[in-house]
Amino acid sequence: MHPGDFTNVPNPFATVSIGAERPRRRAAAKALKFLVLVAVCFALTIGISVGSRHFLLNRLTANFAALDSGEQKNRLVQIADLAPLSIPFLADALAVDDIDVARTAYDLLRGMQNDWTVLSLPQQRTRHSQMVAAIGESAVRLPDDRTGWAVTLLQQTIHEMVARTDAPSRALYQNANDKLELLTLSGRAGPSILADEPLDPARPKRLAIQSQPLPVDTLGGANADPTSDASLPSIYKSAAMRLQPVQPDEVVLLREVQSPNQTMVEKPVVSRETAYSVTPQPEQMPVAQATLVDSAMQAYDDVSVIHWLSSQQEPLREQAKLELLSRGYTQQDLQLATRIATADLPTRLDLVDLIAREPSIDPRPWLWMMSRDEHRDVRMRVVSVIGTMNDAAARSHLQTLMSEESDPIVATRIRRALGLSN
Repeated sequence: MHPGDFTNVPNPFATVSIGAERPRRRAAAKALKFLVLVAVCFALTIGISVGSRHFLLNRLTANFAALDSGEQKNRLVQIADLAPLSIPFLADALAVDDIDVARTAYDLLRGMQNDWTVLSLPQQRTRHSQMVAAIGESAVRLPDDRTGWAVTLLQQTIHEMVARTDAPSRALYQNANDKLELLTLSGRAGPSILADEPLDPARPKRLAIQSQPLPVDTLGGANADPTSDASLPSIYKSAAMRLQPVQPDEVVLLREVQSPNQTMVEKPVVSRETAYSVTPQPEQMPVAQATLVDSAMQAYDDVSVIHWLSSQQEPLREQAKLELLSRGYTQQDLQLATRIATADLPTRLDLVDLIAREPSIDPRPWLWMMSRDEHRDVRMRVVSVIGTMNDAAARSHLQTLMSEESDPIVATRIRRALGLSN
């Protein structure tokens, strides 16, 4: 071997190409192990979260029957925060002996239904399905004076799904109607409370009437007098006619009641001459009385004037429309105001969602007005919508409502919308 001959010397760079694949394989294996570890940790986190909610629900419901009425109502509020796991327990709480505790459970379930309106359609169907199933399981245990609450909850689900055309929504709609049959008098065992207990003004009443319409041929009866209905007047009442409160200074025009079928007797006219002494009276000039406003409605705010749009007297309705037009309301505003003033509860709930979605109108004045509605469900729906508005005006209005609200359920909803702790 010559000094400059390197043929027998191994190439020092040959080992690099041979061992280069091993670090790559090790890196891929390490990355795969890391991904598996992350997936396992994520699954453990979800399992712990779900398991902890189940564990907390079991702890809250363990000694529920041993608590007094006030503690049970506070415990129900805590249990409701674990929704949707708490839906079956709240449905069972409708049948407890204490009527106040059962009323709290009903209010919490109604509040849940209002919260579900902002969820996606699949999530809404899941929540409503759980509630329908829970009510169906507790239907046989519900006292007769609580079935009205369960019917209201099922009717809300039916109202949400009646316009849906997809198969899951139609199946949920049919399931809710089937559970509604269980709550009728003909489908449940046991007498009505009106049959064996004295009436209590603080408890809801359930009348013992037939739930299905009678056949036409059995309405009259075999021994009915065919002439007995001739003297009875027929009374027709429109669904839009609602009783309105009468102000102390309001003038109400009443028609005279005339007796029907008056017998007219003609008498001969006797010609007489009567002398009258007429004393001339001095001519009186009309006195112009000064008033602060041209119209009585000018003294009312917009909400009060909108209330008069539902009056049964057409002159008052027209005067309210003219007053709103003079204040800058458009024809579209008048139509919306009339719908709000004359709508029933389900329609007002739909109007809240319609106002929030309509891009051509400013929803704030209308939502501000409906946030003081007389019905709790409307106020809770409005608070949920206002809570999604991320501006100072909405937050200021919610703070004002929180200082004015006397209902604890609605006040809790306002605090959640403001992000305050319970």
